[in-house]
Amino acid sequence: MQRAAISISSNIAEGFERGSLRDELRFLAMASASELRSQVLVVGELEMVDNEQCKSLAHHCHRVGALIFKLMTHKQSIAGG
Repeated sequence: MQRAAISISSNIAEGFERGSLRDELRFLAMASASELRSQVLVVGELEMVDNEQCKSLAHHCHRVGALIFKLMTHKQSIAGG
């Protein structure tokens, strides 16, 4: 889970470093929080973490994913495509 969380910010940073919109969007797509959210739901199902805490974490993962998608949509719109 730690690797998945770190991967999100790492992919965002790497995309910004690439210098092209195409690469930036590709890395933003890879920065999806869905992998982390899936892992949070699994530990919840296995009762390794309190159910309320899992719900909260899953909600935050969903929110991060939505923000990344919104950033991608914005970048595509300002680029004209």
